[in-house]
Amino acid sequence: MIIGAEKIIGLTVIDLGREMAIGQATEIIVDPNDLKIAAIGVEGRFLQAENIREISGLGIAVNSEEDLTMAGESVRLDKVLELEFRLEGLKVVTKKGTNLGKVASFTVNTESFLVQQIIVKRPPLKALMDAELVIGRSEITEVNDEKIVVKDEEAKIR
Repeated sequence: MIIGAEKIIGLTVIDLGREMAIGQATEIIVDPNDLKIAAIGVEGRFLQAENIREISGLGIAVNSEEDLTMAGESVRLDKVLELEFRLEGLKVVTKKGTNLGKVASFTVNTESFLVQQIIVKRPPLKALMDAELVIGRSEITEVNDEKIVVKDEEAKIR
């Protein structure tokens, strides 16, 4: 299932073993190296993607509250956290340098945890014609701390 990032934030995290709520999703941690969800922040703790059983409109299911970790408990997650990478707000440009706007949101595949699309809010003058662009992950050629670069001819308005 493909779901908007904004729909994940605020979802209840459910411990399936005890059949009870253990917190709410507060942030999504994206690894910029592969545009994959590394973890979901849950009220000061982290739920790594591999520990998520399911994400649906009802909540985020995990086997146990013990699946939640703190910063410092996972070397791999700590490396991603140290980057302080945030997808929202990143500038999006084409390979030729044309400014397309800034990332407003993104969609996630709930089975692979890959970012599927970025939703780009257009600059004011360009927004008169099209308020936003939806760009698929296959159109992205580079991601760094300052910007996302997409293919020139393939960046399509949907």
